[in-house]
Amino acid sequence: MSESKNFENTISILDSINKENTVSIYVPSLKRVVAFKGITTGQQKSLLKAAVDNPVFRTRFIMASHNIIFENCEEKEILAGLTSVDSLAIMIQYRAAIYGTVYEVEEGDDKYTLDLAESINRIHGLDLPGPKTIVDGQISITVGVPLMTDQYNVENALRRNDLNKVQNSENLNETIGEAFIGEVSKFIKSVVVTVDGTVHDLKYETLSPAQKYIVLEKIPSITVKNLIAYLDDVATKQRHITRLTGKTSKGVEKQIDYIVDSALFAIN
Repeated sequence: MSESKNFENTISILDSINKENTVSIYVPSLKRVVAFKGITTGQQKSLLKAAVDNPVFRTRFIMASHNIIFENCEEKEILAGLTSVDSLAIMIQYRAAIYGTVYEVEEGDDKYTLDLAESINRIHGLDLPGPKTIVDGQISITVGVPLMTDQYNVENALRRNDLNKVQNSENLNETIGEAFIGEVSKFIKSVVVTVDGTVHDLKYETLSPAQKYIVLEKIPSITVKNLIAYLDDVATKQRHITRLTGKTSKGVEKQIDYIVDSALFAIN
């Protein structure tokens, strides 16, 4: 047998082993457990490489997580409906499966130990808000928790050229503005405008990211304020997962908001 054939056979064996090495992960939007293949060394490398990212965005980590979930999920039919909060929950459970539930974070000169088991318990009890329609005069906007694929597409389209953009305060302000628009845009499902009694559905879901941003910039600020209230509701539920009581080696306790990013997958 040729070396090439031997190599192919070895890779095939490794693929089979990886397929058998599954992790049971609870998906909040489905309210049930789904089987995922274990994270490979190559996939873990992609997460760690995401540490070199834009200081405002988490583009590389979001994209790496998206790719891992798509590759590893054993129920491909559910992927289109997974939300950005599902993605966060899945990655926390993946981390616990790889390294355990003990996670250390640094704040100032102190190091706090967190127990991710508490996050996982809260994930099991999480109820995501349903879609909501906000009517403000002639404008009707429906919002909902972003799909994971929508989050990926927005990150990819808006930020693929931004990794080295933040060089000074002027660029930083511009980048933060783009981050705000992009974040709000992810939540919008439809925009309907009524003019002289005629209803115009902008088919928001079919617009390119650039077109979505243009639409959002034209929406009155009072309407955006109502949109942000929905975003805050989702953010509050998400913080309930990632805000834990940390404890130092001296027994000092503090509420810690940890970030689900590449640091979560670094070896402690």
